[in-house]
Amino acid sequence: MAYDNIRVLDRDDADRYLELRLEALLQDPDAFGSTYEETMQNSMKELLHQYKQRLVPTEKSFTVGAFYEATLISAASILRQEMIKFNHKAALLAVYTSPAYRGKGIGKAVLYAVIEHAKKLEGLEQITLSVLKSNKSAKKLYESAGFEVFGCEKQAIKYKNRYHDELHMKLLL
Repeated sequence: MAYDNIRVLDRDDADRYLELRLEALLQDPDAFGSTYEETMQNSMKELLHQYKQRLVPTEKSFTVGAFYEATLISAASILRQEMIKFNHKAALLAVYTSPAYRGKGIGKAVLYAVIEHAKKLEGLEQITLSVLKSNKSAKKLYESAGFEVFGCEKQAIKYKNRYHDELHMKLLL
């Protein structure tokens, strides 16, 4: 087995999550809205404090992670819209699996765990996400879970003078 367990993370996982997040920003810089450089403008102490706050699971947000031994190897987060008119929607964010563990079904297991946990949130009807159009493996993963493309934003991201198109996808719960 490539992982020991999958569960909702909490504040006690902040150090492991921060390590995985920084790896993600370095390994796949085009896939995330924030950059490693922007993130590192804060001290490690400040970042750890931020993640301890963010990882407290609520009705508005939670993060699911997969562990191999004590190492966090994959994670995905949900952030629910707060405004009344948009509260039926949540965004899937910060999806990442360490390269050494890709292709083993771990990302899929984390995605399915996120969806199952999201279904328990009262009034939540859909999950949306954005993915680089060029990221065929991620698009295939999301489609396998039932997500459908509802739009494409041309030149959605510009990083180091390169543009990237983003697909917008949603899953009706």
